[in-house]
Amino acid sequence: MGRRRTFAALTLVCHALLAGFVVRDARQRDRDARLWGLVTLGTGVIGALAYRATR
Repeated sequence: MGRRRTFAALTLVCHALLAGFVVRDARQRDRDARLWGLVTLGTGVIGALAYRATR
């Protein structure tokens, strides 16, 4: 696996872990956890795709 794919994969993994933390925190604060989880994961997916496309 090349450096670009590795970095894109790490970006997705880190955002998935971050989304888990964000959802847990949102639930503790009685907020809509789905929205925050989707936003966090979406940011990771867009970032990984943009990195792959521009490099």
